[in-house]
Amino acid sequence: MNICLLDVYSDRPYRVSKDTNGGFGTGNHFGSALFPRLLTAIKKRSVDFPPLYLPYVSASLKGFGHRVAYLRNAEPPRDADLVLMPTSMVEHTEELRRGRELKRRGVRVGYLGPVAALFPEHYLEAGDFLVQGEPEAFFLDDPAAMRLEGVLPAPALRDLDRLPLPDWSIVDAASLQYRLFGGKGAFFPLFSSKGCPMTCSYYCTYPLQQGGTPRSMSAARTVDVMQHLKERYGAQKVMFRDPFFTLDQGRSMAFAQELAARNLGLRFTIETHLDALPPDLTEALQAAGMTTVKVGVEGGSEQVMKSFKRKNHRMDLQMDTVRRLEGAGLQVIAFYILAMPEDTWESCLETIRYARRLNTAGAQFSVCTPFPGTRFHADMADSLRGLPPDEFNLFQLVFRHATLSPAQVEKLKNIAYTSYYLRPSWLFKYLAGRLRG
Repeated sequence: MNICLLDVYSDRPYRVSKDTNGGFGTGNHFGSALFPRLLTAIKKRSVDFPPLYLPYVSASLKGFGHRVAYLRNAEPPRDADLVLMPTSMVEHTEELRRGRELKRRGVRVGYLGPVAALFPEHYLEAGDFLVQGEPEAFFLDDPAAMRLEGVLPAPALRDLDRLPLPDWSIVDAASLQYRLFGGKGAFFPLFSSKGCPMTCSYYCTYPLQQGGTPRSMSAARTVDVMQHLKERYGAQKVMFRDPFFTLDQGRSMAFAQELAARNLGLRFTIETHLDALPPDLTEALQAAGMTTVKVGVEGGSEQVMKSFKRKNHRMDLQMDTVRRLEGAGLQVIAFYILAMPEDTWESCLETIRYARRLNTAGAQFSVCTPFPGTRFHADMADSLRGLPPDEFNLFQLVFRHATLSPAQVEKLKNIAYTSYYLRPSWLFKYLAGRLRG
């Protein structure tokens, strides 16, 4: 079969990623003031990669002898037997439009990703089938031997070592450069585990995509993937997309030891919780090549976060841990949420002030968003503003807040990004980091 992986995007003035936010996607619109607009433009040019499951799907399909092409906003070849389209919240309308257009021409269209399963009636009207579950697991079987119609289940893959080595030849590897904050070198995303059991599943989309039961690659297989990325595609940096990389600290230590033993010289970034990085594990990961740690701090008010079912590391210990990581030479990037249901103008300012006190190398301020499929969305059903799925981009208010208007939330974003990044203490940290390389 001649199979086209068609990734479609509308024209936006900000970066849209379908891989982030548990496969629901984000639209990085940081604000309307001058500096947030500049930061938005920088982010749009900083890095771009397709949904992470596509290189695995491509590898499996090629293993069955199919011809595979990845196209972004391009016309599929006329001899395509099948078009597979990744889905998202942020490009929901464009995905349906292109699917309908192809279906009218007699092209078979299948939809992939967690959002397809949330809106099956929409996607089946615009296509022939959708995969409900993990695409990389579904295509471990040959689609030529299947009846590709309707909703096709793909149970979660327990043994992630069964996945093939990802096929990044589908994109121009030279284009994968993470240029934000001056980073250089060929960059690739990857995962070594899936599933997250934490209480933030109340609002987080990752359990919808991956489930709540943790599943992991072996340490050796994870390093095999990294070695493949370096030897085949010239990778210099990798970013783990695991929702909680050090959840299993024993596995993380085994990974660090395996990677250090192979001496690949790769730098890597992880995302984890601040209370899951004890000194011995931090030291081992850093010795293996870890340079950056991403953490969800979320808010500066413990009371507001508790009401939002967010269990956090104690705030005094957060500061201590961040300083320990930075003292070891690691870069910390923190994520914050504005306009949680119990937030007020003052509590949002408290979050911004707390972020400035932590003064990490990077900070992202998103807007609280009840995504379909979460319990938070069900609880907020009567308060939704009736916006289309495309507007659920994590950077605007989509529900009627008790104390904050959309205009106020936009102003809070402007305050957050401007006051955070235009401070002498942050600029000094940024310049010092650039000098260290």
